[in-house]
Amino acid sequence: MVVNFTTLIKIIMFTNIDDILEIDEKELDSNSNSVVSSDMNKEPKIFSNEEHSEEERERVCKDCGKVFPLFDEQGNVSYEYFQKNMSANTGGGKYWRTDCRECRKNSGKGREIAKKRYAMEHGISIKEVKSPYTSCQLTGREQTSTKKPIVFDHCNITQRFRGWLHDSTNRAMGMLKWQGSDVKGLARALNYCNTTEGFSLSINDKGEVEVNEK
Repeated sequence: MVVNFTTLIKIIMFTNIDDILEIDEKELDSNSNSVVSSDMNKEPKIFSNEEHSEEERERVCKDCGKVFPLFDEQGNVSYEYFQKNMSANTGGGKYWRTDCRECRKNSGKGREIAKKRYAMEHGISIKEVKSPYTSCQLTGREQTSTKKPIVFDHCNITQRFRGWLHDSTNRAMGMLKWQGSDVKGLARALNYCNTTEGFSLSINDKGEVEVNEK
């Protein structure tokens, strides 16, 4: 891929997230006639004829911490702030997402930024950003099918690429995320598990958590 001088200056001089998003993807993929589109601004699918438990009248977004209603003033289920996903783990049932629409939209922007950075750093087009691995870099789990691929993992805070994870691993980390941070979420999970396992935890010189044997 050839990146022209103007694009290179944009890459070097950007000062915030919006600057990167404004870089035309045609400039990043000058040899392609197509532009990669993003569906992050599309309205999520709405399921109008579902039955919901009225026990949960509102929900707290795990990213921004704000509380939003799940029902409108007429008492009907509202998808204004949260949407539902289909899950094979619930027999095809739909479950409320833990992040609100706005936070999910911002997360989509972060993923787009991370992919653009990765593409620029590796001299490839965004369409060419694909895993060179067939197994998860975190768990070692092999890709079992095209429906469970090895996916692009990024940091939501820095909008930087981290590695290639199995789709299930990536989703699990996303479910544990807390206040927009994977580290905070995993720390909460670690402390929760350690209430019964009782390991001694410490931080080494590299800033890594070490689990010390009892």
